[in-house]
Amino acid sequence: MVSYHGKGMDEQTILAVLNGEFIHREGSPGIQTGAGLALKIARSFLRKHNSSLYIVSKPGKGSYCYFHLPAHKQAVLNQELEV
Repeated sequence: MVSYHGKGMDEQTILAVLNGEFIHREGSPGIQTGAGLALKIARSFLRKHNSSLYIVSKPGKGSYCYFHLPAHKQAVLNQELEV
């Protein structure tokens, strides 16, 4: 699980991230924040490994992002043989 104690995201922003859309929010004048690129890359990686990205967030409070990666069958078999 990754937690971030920044601005947080509203439901519309979370849905946009989970749908693979690029997010861009303006911070202070001339400062870009919350591009969403890292979440887009993570989501793409997880989809290729039959997993999903889950986001729990509240504006002004921060965000929690978590995922589950399934074990590779061969790794499970090797672990069973070592017992």
